[in-house]
Amino acid sequence: MKNDEIQFLLTVFLNITTPREIINSNKFSMNYKRAEYLLTKWSTKGWYEYGVAIDLGWLTDDGKKEAKKISGLTIEKEPV
Repeated sequence: MKNDEIQFLLTVFLNITTPREIINSNKFSMNYKRAEYLLTKWSTKGWYEYGVAIDLGWLTDDGKKEAKKISGLTIEKEPV
């Protein structure tokens, strides 16, 4: 993963807003086409799901696990 992808994944994971609001934010410096490419890539990996629009989706449990792993947050063990 490139640095911008890691930063975007963590931003999506830590925010309560939609990726569309993050992409349109003045504080977000990534080109929207790159952001949409990453969302599509994550969807293919099973980390991200969406309904009608790619930028109005959410991280799946697998996507959240990946974000936690990258950020170094503690991941609770799955029950056996």
